[in-house]
Amino acid sequence: MPPLFNFLRGSQASAEQISAMLAPYGISQELRDNLARYMVEAEERAVFRFNPAYLAQQLGIPRRSGLELMGAALQAGIIDLNSVDHRIGSGGV
Repeated sequence: MPPLFNFLRGSQASAEQISAMLAPYGISQELRDNLARYMVEAEERAVFRFNPAYLAQQLGIPRRSGLELMGAALQAGIIDLNSVDHRIGSGGV
């Protein structure tokens, strides 16, 4: 399994860095901070294989907001499509 936060060129990002990367995408400060904290504190497997519905549940937000958040994280380069579980029936993007 690749190292945690390999999307930041192998270095572990701080919550502040992750939150700052989402700022240009219109994500609220509270939601950016919640996602950043989740990514820093979650088990490696939870960060390696994202599921938008599960992420939304963990952050206490609607499923649609979870998808929008993941879209912004993808645009910001925080995650890539290899981080998302694509199996049919998995609830992935």
